[in-house]
Amino acid sequence: MSHATNSNYAAIDGQVGQVGQLDVCPKPAKRFRRASDVEISQPKWLWHDRIPIGNITVLEGVPGHGKSVVSYDIAACVTLGKSIPHRDHDRAHPAGVVILQGEDDHNSTVSCLEEGGADLNRIILIEDLNLPDHLSELEQAVVEVQAKLLIIDPISSFFRLSVNNDQSVRRVLSPLRRLAQRHELAVLLVRHQRKSNPSLNEYKGAG
Repeated sequence: MSHATNSNYAAIDGQVGQVGQLDVCPKPAKRFRRASDVEISQPKWLWHDRIPIGNITVLEGVPGHGKSVVSYDIAACVTLGKSIPHRDHDRAHPAGVVILQGEDDHNSTVSCLEEGGADLNRIILIEDLNLPDHLSELEQAVVEVQAKLLIIDPISSFFRLSVNNDQSVRRVLSPLRRLAQRHELAVLLVRHQRKSNPSLNEYKGAG
């Protein structure tokens, strides 16, 4: 039976050292931080106390009660740089708007925008797009008109995933929120209330 020599041990020691180095795992990034380390920033508003910039707002109501008309009026104010909703003073520089409209045709949409005095050159209309699959195309439209407002009306027409499944909805809302933050964009989602059991409509949005 042969015996290990000093040179054998030396060779093994070298290999163990190498393997040890390969097995060292980097420390995982922290998923937490102290609340005292969070820098609090003041929110920016498209419509003060109602529609924040860099985030998502839901406009919900019974079908046929004017949600789209309200969103078009807000869009007109943005393109004109006027305050919302009374237009009694200049709010900011005029900016672009992207509208995903899944129920009204373009003729109806443009007519409503014209009645509100909107600058149509600052508005892009989209009617055939699925989220989150076509998010890059949506972002191109936002950049094209330097949009400060994105309207999705209604959300059920453009979310490829089920709007009644929380996990599916988050897969769309998370990238939408990141888009809003990248471009200092306000996102307005129009959502219908369910027609069944009207007494509970305030708790039951469709999606």
